[in-house]
Amino acid sequence: MAILGGVDYTAEGSGIYPDQTLENINLSDITLKSDFLPFKPGYIFDTHFSERGRFTRLIHFIARYYSDHQQLIKGIGVDDQTALAIDENNIATSYGTGGAHFYYFENSDPQIINDQLVGGGVKTFSIIDGQSVNLDDLTTRPQYEEALTVSESNLDKTIFAQQQTEYSQMGPLFTDFFTGADSVILISNPGDSEAGVLVNDLRNSFESEITWIELSETSNSALQVELRNKIRQAGHFIIFNVSPEELDDFASGQTGQLLQRAINNAGITIAAVGSTANAIGQKYCINCEDDPLASFSGSLQFSDGFNFISSTIVIADTYAFSTDFYENKTSAGHWAAMKYGLSNSIFLQDETYLKVYGSDQEASLTVHGSVPGIVFHNMATEYSNVIFGNDANGLTRQIVGFNEGSYSFADENYIVQVGEFINREPEDLGWENNENPVTGINDVITGVKLFQDGNSLWFDSGNYDHLNISVYSISGQELIKTNASRRDRVILQEKSHTIVLVLLTDIENNVILRSKFLFK
Repeated sequence: MAILGGVDYTAEGSGIYPDQTLENINLSDITLKSDFLPFKPGYIFDTHFSERGRFTRLIHFIARYYSDHQQLIKGIGVDDQTALAIDENNIATSYGTGGAHFYYFENSDPQIINDQLVGGGVKTFSIIDGQSVNLDDLTTRPQYEEALTVSESNLDKTIFAQQQTEYSQMGPLFTDFFTGADSVILISNPGDSEAGVLVNDLRNSFESEITWIELSETSNSALQVELRNKIRQAGHFIIFNVSPEELDDFASGQTGQLLQRAINNAGITIAAVGSTANAIGQKYCINCEDDPLASFSGSLQFSDGFNFISSTIVIADTYAFSTDFYENKTSAGHWAAMKYGLSNSIFLQDETYLKVYGSDQEASLTVHGSVPGIVFHNMATEYSNVIFGNDANGLTRQIVGFNEGSYSFADENYIVQVGEFINREPEDLGWENNENPVTGINDVITGVKLFQDGNSLWFDSGNYDHLNISVYSISGQELIKTNASRRDRVILQEKSHTIVLVLLTDIENNVILRSKFLFK
């Protein structure tokens, strides 16, 4: 089938993967010829389409042929286990478990800058089993089963996103992110050693104050007044390998509730890195990298994202993980757009970072790094899900037919508008009063005195012979947790914390005394 168009990809060199066309549209291995079987002039066909995530490749083939010959052709990608039957009247009908996907430039010519395709103007639609289209008039669409209302995307903050975990891979993102940042909060799960390495690298690279919050029970303690006030001071937040569900669980406590309000506040700047990069939109795929046959068997799963940019789904490493997962990644973005009425599906590579920001009441998107990012704009008013089963159990693929969409290719210079920027007034998060840092406190209710001398502390009491002593840094890190007898000195080994929080509890964990003192 791939050699029946008026133009064919002849694969005379090594095969071309979709991500390679993003890197360089002028590769010598992109061999396009029009001298074999011109069964359908003006078209180029591609096969195994969704299975190998080839929508990017086919669009680049169309653009490359235009660059070489100044002629615009159209592209049709046909899925595996799917046939496209074309009759004598040029009516093309799709049969099978997948679909036939159409691509063409309308009202603009391909823009190629520095060997890469940028800009918009790429139109698309898809048909599935039993649906037909006239190849002489692609403006006429078949009837689809489901009506669709696409919600508008909006944004009220600045967002950075990249699916990397090491500073060496994210230096450009953080250079941009830290511009004008005075106080930064980094959020991670407890015990994440990669987060600790990143915190150290950032502190060594930038002068901004960086507070590391682990989503732990300790950080959620009512004692963490200093930590919560750090959150209130911050205008920049880094969310590292944390899912929306994990942050929701942390919001059961006082610090977590404030943190959730803070990251959803207007006017702030957020860097979502690691796995969090996928979750910045309204929805995200939670199992795209678990089972390579998830899309094929109809078992892709989606969950609510952070919704920092609404009506959007992000695939943060479209072609980086493994070729076995190309169908999952590319189908997830298009399927979710139809299922949930999303305005944008954003496809990125993990060596690039995304920036979405407000500009003249528009939500503007740029992609920075070695290759452009791809934005699918959902313009559909109707769609149909595949209903043709792919096995005896009747499982159906998560591939959709739809009547209208378009693509834009964004880099750091070509800006793509992805919605409305709403200039909201930020919420006032208030302030908490700290207890005075006192040595030798006398609690009149419990009769407990707390003493500190240098790097040691102890308690004395006529009512308690033993108490649990817990000591925390102001960033929420637990420094000491021990049981001590009265007048027994507890020695602090950490020298880097100038202020510590102290909690004394009895054997039943009733709070006896809470305070803070200066680490001299």
